[in-house]
Amino acid sequence: MTQKDMLKLLLCNYGYDRNIEIKTFYGDEGYLGYDISAESKDDVYTEANCEGFMFHIHCILDYMKENDVSYVNDYWNFAAKYVLDDDFRNNKIIEKENCERKLQEHLEKMKPLEEFKKKNNPCPNCTINKKDQIGARYNCKLNLMNDCDINEKFWKDVTEFQDKLLNS
Repeated sequence: MTQKDMLKLLLCNYGYDRNIEIKTFYGDEGYLGYDISAESKDDVYTEANCEGFMFHIHCILDYMKENDVSYVNDYWNFAAKYVLDDDFRNNKIIEKENCERKLQEHLEKMKPLEEFKKKNNPCPNCTINKKDQIGARYNCKLNLMNDCDINEKFWKDVTEFQDKLLNS
């Protein structure tokens, strides 16, 4: 594995996995330098100098720390030879974007269901119900034992509403 490959793997682990270009050049005093550019979904990383391999690792890590970029685990289950392959990475990026798009579409489709739940939930206004000392949960003995007819009807209505929503 070359030093360029190591730099590429490091960038991919931080999500800078698009349009990665790493070029080498020799500086005025004959030192080997790197010209690095890589894109993430929201940002572009660029760096060019003749300080050598270890300095570039430091620069990348420092940049990620300063910009509060955390590790992404998109490639942790794959061998390095696949992560270094541009076509493989591009296919994974497309898969991830499609998955995110489908999730957003699903969440948008389910918004009416969440609104229905908020609007029709009987528990907050129930006279039997009492909030616990934290005030975060409802502490209804009928609800906890699944003996509350009101709550059972609510969840039956939620299921019917969800079925109508998904079938439309």
